[in-house]
Amino acid sequence: ERKMARWRRVRANRRQGWGEPAEEEKRILVDAARQMRETHKAVKIRAFLESCITTNEVVRPAFGEACFFHYKLRNPYSEDKVMLITYADPELHVVTDAAEWRALNAAWGLGGRVEDDM
Repeated sequence: ERKMARWRRVRANRRQGWGEPAEEEKRILVDAARQMRETHKAVKIRAFLESCITTNEVVRPAFGEACFFHYKLRNPYSEDKVMLITYADPELHVVTDAAEWRALNAAWGLGGRVEDDM
């Protein structure tokens, strides 16, 4: 915080033509730049990793149309992980019962393997 304020003052002084910054001012500027880079690096890496493991899908059925679809989730890890599925529509729900899944597959004429241990 203090370093950033000092850095802003140094830049303002330069714009007014007060000459080159002294050695200490250069060190402060380098330290502030390093600190800013390190702070932003962690945020950018986290955002990149989240974008790699996050998928957004949009389903747009016609008004009044019921819709059933499969979305295959793949676990890229060697151990079991919990997957989070979020949705905004209160009428939408995730099928978690194997019997209901089989019935919906049959009703919609979809093939595919039904996993009993979901």
